[in-house]
Amino acid sequence: MKKIFSVLLSLALVVSLGALTVAPVAADAPVLPSISPTEADYDMDAPTHVAVALDFGDADDLDSVEDSVDALVADNEYYQFESLLVITEAYLDSVLDCIGDTVLLQVNFKDDGGNPFGVDFLTVTAIGTAPGLQSSAEDWDFWNGGDVIVGIDWGIATDVDDVSDDVGSLTETVDWVHTTTTLNITDSYLSGKLTSLGDSVELTVEFDSCDYGIPPVPHTATLTITAVGTTKPSIAPTTATYDKCIPGADNTLAFTITWDGAATHTVPVDNITDVQHPVPLGMAAYVIGDTLYIADAYLDYVVGTIGLDAMLLRATFDDPASTEVLIWITAEYVDPPVLGLTGTAYTWDIATQSSTYGPLALTLVDFGCATNITRIYDDEGYNLTSTGAGKCVVASDYICTYDPGYGFLIATTNCYIIPTLTYLGDDVVLTVEFDNGFEATYSITATGTEPSVSPTSAEFNLDDPGNVTATVDVGDATSFDGITGLTDGVDYEVSGDTVTILASYLSSVLTEIGAIVALTFDFDVGVDPIMTIEAVGTPLCFIATAAGADAPQLDILREFRDEVMRPNKLGAALVSLYYETSPPIAEFIAQNGALKALVKGIVVDPIAAILNLSHGLWS
Repeated sequence: MKKIFSVLLSLALVVSLGALTVAPVAADAPVLPSISPTEADYDMDAPTHVAVALDFGDADDLDSVEDSVDALVADNEYYQFESLLVITEAYLDSVLDCIGDTVLLQVNFKDDGGNPFGVDFLTVTAIGTAPGLQSSAEDWDFWNGGDVIVGIDWGIATDVDDVSDDVGSLTETVDWVHTTTTLNITDSYLSGKLTSLGDSVELTVEFDSCDYGIPPVPHTATLTITAVGTTKPSIAPTTATYDKCIPGADNTLAFTITWDGAATHTVPVDNITDVQHPVPLGMAAYVIGDTLYIADAYLDYVVGTIGLDAMLLRATFDDPASTEVLIWITAEYVDPPVLGLTGTAYTWDIATQSSTYGPLALTLVDFGCATNITRIYDDEGYNLTSTGAGKCVVASDYICTYDPGYGFLIATTNCYIIPTLTYLGDDVVLTVEFDNGFEATYSITATGTEPSVSPTSAEFNLDDPGNVTATVDVGDATSFDGITGLTDGVDYEVSGDTVTILASYLSSVLTEIGAIVALTFDFDVGVDPIMTIEAVGTPLCFIATAAGADAPQLDILREFRDEVMRPNKLGAALVSLYYETSPPIAEFIAQNGALKALVKGIVVDPIAAILNLSHGLWS
């Protein structure tokens, strides 16, 4: 047992010693190349090269530098100065467009045999200051205008590419320009964009930095410009009334001025203009302190001489906007004359030849601001007289008098009214002109009882022709003057208030059933009533009428019917049967031209001819 253990121990020792003998000695590990630092910044505010140190380790030399696209060009995009690697500004500027952009460079090394030997990586990040404006909000003087100028902090930008508003891009050199230090928004753009105080516009300014990306996202800044300034000057009130009642009185009008934005607080005299007559008012308009005066002499001239009842004046201020204020002046009678006792419409009775208030048409006059009546004229242009001339040869057309109970009255006399209002319903409108130019009107209408005829309609029986009578009431007319177109004693007869229309006349004008004649009864007051008379009777012969029988044929047929057929029972029965059955047949014949001619030719004409020839036998 001991012997076996000794053998095994010996073997183990031999193996251990053999192992120590065979195992080689380990070699030193290679030292890989590297760069320092591995991250660097590219300052776009002050662009320059980026340099890093090279630690070759066991490498022999630098082999190449490459980015994600391609290898950089030695001695152009990078340089090696012994153990210093320099990435050129030109290269970095071409790949880094905006702040925060990065480029990852792979730095490759080689051994002394020219074989690749290790790599390291360099991350270059663009840093710098973003461009912007030195102010984001500016005011524009609404009254004085001018460009709005704001300073530019260029940062990494070198130019302004665009300026836009809510509509679109502004036009460079017209709407905006920039210098090396400022952005100028022109007055011409602002005056067109900002038209009222308080208006504002927001502009977006786009710089040329960061505009090479896909898509480009350039740096921008916003600028809000607001129209500011004092309130426009104004005048109050802008409407006024000139009293025409008393010409020559001191009617100068005064208006209060609120100057506000006016530059010198003056309204030059030449800047008050009559819009309807575009000439300066001269001394007719003047300003004292805060009050504008329009002289009464000018107002008297416009109203009295030119005859205008309204005028429009324009006051132009000397503020930068040349503010204009329109003043509307109307000329009125503040206390005008008034006509009327119970109104201005009067009636005059033709029969009694008197008015509402007695034999004269009386009109109450309140002279108001007038002192006298200049004239009275009617709607025909006739001037009434008050001294016994014109229509009143001895007396006057009108009298202006004073009554203690009523006051001043205008009495329009009958010698004017009678020849003027000759018919019922006639009226005249009279205009009273006062000494202050005011005019007022009143009217007089002729009234009374209208003549009439009764009845206003009657019938004339063709089966049994007879006279038609009517009763006339002359009303306020003086007489009945006849019937228009008819002859007294021939066509009609008059006895007292009864008028008889003779059958001989009616038979000549009413020849068929349904015919109507309208008779006009003439009176001397311009009101002529009308009476209508309609022909009635039993239809003669439906078929003969439908076939176009003439009046003589219808007369002989009617006579034969009435004298021969109706007096006996058989004939009367046949007539009755005929009237019951013939209407539809007649209607059919009347609608057929050829059949109508045929029936007349072979039926109506022969029968009528036979009856005429045998008239002496049966009549």
